[in-house]
Amino acid sequence: MLLFLLAPLLLAGFLLWRWLARRRIRLGSLLLYVVVMSGLIWGALRILAEIAGARVMLREVLVVLWFAIAWRLAWSIWSRTVGRWGQRWVRWARLQRRRGAHPPGVIRLIP
Repeated sequence: MLLFLLAPLLLAGFLLWRWLARRRIRLGSLLLYVVVMSGLIWGALRILAEIAGARVMLREVLVVLWFAIAWRLAWSIWSRTVGRWGQRWVRWARLQRRRGAHPPGVIRLIP
């Protein structure tokens, strides 16, 4: 529970610490994101609540919004780190395929 509560704060702190020169915090766009996502989340929960014959509580909207913000921050960290680390292997595999050789350790999921 504590990790869920602190996740967006820790992820945002890590992003600001690691990529401070590239990060500009625009309060207007951040506020717009929160308002639009809150509306979308409330609308989706309202549809589900209507089907189930229930009510949408503000607490549910806030929990889902908190999770969405944490997910977005985690995706931002992922795309800046692991996504870039793997790019050299993707390029290497493309070069190998162009030359006609398969990269070692190819796993074919569908034969």
